[in-house]
Amino acid sequence: MGASFVAASSQYLSNSVVPVLPTTGYPFTFAAWINTTAVGAAQTIMSFGDTGTTNNFIGLTLQTTGSVAVIAAAGGVTASAGTGTAVTAGTWNFCVGRFISSGNRWAACLFSSGAIDNIQTVIFRAPPSLDKLGIGTTIASTNLDFFGGIIAEAWYTNTDINPLGNAVAIDSNFLRQIAYYGPFSVPSLAKDIIEYRGLRTTLGNDRNKPDEIYCQLGTQTWVNNGSTTIGAHAPLSNLYARPRQFKIRLVV
Repeated sequence: MGASFVAASSQYLSNSVVPVLPTTGYPFTFAAWINTTAVGAAQTIMSFGDTGTTNNFIGLTLQTTGSVAVIAAAGGVTASAGTGTAVTAGTWNFCVGRFISSGNRWAACLFSSGAIDNIQTVIFRAPPSLDKLGIGTTIASTNLDFFGGIIAEAWYTNTDINPLGNAVAIDSNFLRQIAYYGPFSVPSLAKDIIEYRGLRTTLGNDRNKPDEIYCQLGTQTWVNNGSTTIGAHAPLSNLYARPRQFKIRLVV
């Protein structure tokens, strides 16, 4: 199962005491499986934001066209870059946002068709005072761009996960590996995961399960805002590595 959001109901998940925020230093990476109900409105998958302002945030998003994008806003000046390929509503897609520095961000997606696309933006944006993590919305004093559909297998690291380095697109085989077999299937990546939430049955802290959550820095307090529900889950391999398994599975 995955977290099922209704955009019109302003549903989202949030953590107000985040162990690692980008203000403490880049790089970091967001990743999640998504299945949007419809394309046509801006939607946020994961974000760090400033709850004291309306215009300071960083996020992994869907643009109105359905392109997967990385976005950063500082004082109302927003910079974003989206993939040339768009997601199709009602399909599962694996999305990654690499936030390497204030002037180097990449979006990547393994689409339901099997295609992979990457896009980079080097426009400098350095939003200050980020203090909250959200899944399914852009965090701000008034939250923005609520997601409509399902988000599953959400996680983030305090690194750029690309084994080829921060100046190039993410390796395609590596992207398929972590999509279908999970980030814990790669020990060199697993050690850098700050937090992972499978979102199969655990949304807020009311039903935490060890196989569905992991945090390198201790248990986190998550809130289910707007009564987000449980929906279908992403099409993972039966060899998908769960937290602490750290098994290597090669894509064939």
